[in-house]
Amino acid sequence: MSPKSHAYCDVGLEHQPEATIITVSGEVDLFAAPTLVAALEHARLRAEPIVVDLSACTFFDSAGLTALLRAHLASEAEGRPLAIARPSGSCPERLLEITAPGHFPAHTSRADAVAAVAA
Repeated sequence: MSPKSHAYCDVGLEHQPEATIITVSGEVDLFAAPTLVAALEHARLRAEPIVVDLSACTFFDSAGLTALLRAHLASEAEGRPLAIARPSGSCPERLLEITAPGHFPAHTSRADAVAAVAA
């Protein structure tokens, strides 16, 4: 799968030895969420740990949250870690803390999230 773009959201996919990394920049809403879902599904099929980097995400709504929760549950059922990089004070971090407190460990950087799944 190659990186995908929506008018205001870019989703990239990168395979590293430690994990498959999905980078999201811009806004994730109802219209852009299917692009994130496709990247998460592609990563899940690779049977590797998954890191979702939301560091450059400027808007994140319930459609994005649903995509992450479904991916997390699927990865958990398969025994594969999924980590999310979300800088402190960012839109994704605020939404995850309000709606799913403690469900996703806080990784403030991509490197921190990669280290968590590689351990």
